[in-house]
Amino acid sequence: MDDADAAFEEALRRGAKPALEPADRSDKCGGIRQAAIHTYGDTIHSFISYKDYRGPFLPASPLAKSRAKPWNPTRRPHRRQRRAGKMNEWAEWYSRVLGFRRFISFDDKDISTEYSA
Repeated sequence: MDDADAAFEEALRRGAKPALEPADRSDKCGGIRQAAIHTYGDTIHSFISYKDYRGPFLPASPLAKSRAKPWNPTRRPHRRQRRAGKMNEWAEWYSRVLGFRRFISFDDKDISTEYSA
């Protein structure tokens, strides 16, 4: 879908929670239209319509400023534990809300290291 507003509205209709209402952003390189939804934890997904933007980076977003947090290694394990066992729940959410579909699966025989699978 090429329309940030339409994608945002459809995601809300399917159960997403808004993070940023559709708004225009611009700088000397042109403009975009951006909207965003909340997903798991601190994750936010943006919908962006490129109007006439020709810059190497997108115009500054209020989300980047308000949500940016310095990395804290002591916080990371706690956040992982909170999401443990939720993979199927979030896979279903991405399918229902954003229309994603699984097209390939991997298991521990396909991808693993000495410390992970």
